[in-house]
Amino acid sequence: MMISWGRIVYGAGLSAVLEVLVMVLVPKWRKLWLVATTAAIGFLAPFGWQAVLKITHSREFFTDLPIQVIPISWQDTGSGVITFGIRSFALSYGLMRNDKARDVANLALATGLVAFLVDVYLY
Repeated sequence: MMISWGRIVYGAGLSAVLEVLVMVLVPKWRKLWLVATTAAIGFLAPFGWQAVLKITHSREFFTDLPIQVIPISWQDTGSGVITFGIRSFALSYGLMRNDKARDVANLALATGLVAFLVDVYLY
């Protein structure tokens, strides 16, 4: 079943808000420019992925794995992977280009995981 544009905006917004909360909880990441980037990518990455699926009528991507604990679909996975990938790229070549690769990866992984979990459980 395809989701509505309103639901896509809601899910992307929720991802962005929860990713910002993760940033605020980790003192090392509590920097204005990182939080602002997180908010933007946290919204745009899942929104972009969901928009592509909706525009291309990719209904099969919305089929959940029949496991109660984690009913994952390709749609859910894509939100996390796209968020992780875009954030990794943006931080590695931008705001965190002089930081350790592990620090960039940890931040990208944490926020990608949030996007994934929001998609699986909250919309």
